[in-house]
Amino acid sequence: ENAAEMLVGAAAARLAGKDGWRRSEDGQWKGRLVLAPGDYTIKLRYHLKTVSENFAFKRVSVTSGSTTRVRFEIAGSAAIRIAVASHEARALSAFLVLTPSRDADVLPESAPGSRGYFVAPLMRQASFAAFAPVVEPGEYTFAALEPGQYTLTVYAPVPETGGMHRRKQETVTINEGEEFSLQVAL
Repeated sequence: ENAAEMLVGAAAARLAGKDGWRRSEDGQWKGRLVLAPGDYTIKLRYHLKTVSENFAFKRVSVTSGSTTRVRFEIAGSAAIRIAVASHEARALSAFLVLTPSRDADVLPESAPGSRGYFVAPLMRQASFAAFAPVVEPGEYTFAALEPGQYTLTVYAPVPETGGMHRRKQETVTINEGEEFSLQVAL
């Protein structure tokens, strides 16, 4: 586990523009990271005007002596807008997980409640279109999506156990240039 944490830290440093990583004229970050053979999940953290913090995930398998190219496309024309309402006045600690529908069944049913322990099993099990923590009621928009079919999964806290439970799932098909709106009550 310590070795994995060190590799993640090294990757973050490189993606911050150090150790050979550079930003090209077209705005793309490019570089090379040498990893031991194994399975990895690459997390891209990015910001949009409509969501203060957003994530995209890709899983890759690295074999000895091979080169694996990873490309994130955050430039689609579709969007899913989610209005989150709460029945309670206190702050929320829910998560919105947007997944290509073909991968929706691999998400865990429940997981421990802290953010780190919750996110880790999700990252191991699925590929995501987007991911966002929900700390207060409001509107959350996943923009720049490629057209296609997506499943929105809402994870909400279970006070009795301190865990997170898959509360709701909605399947959405969006076309090019379309925006789809959903209402979610927690």
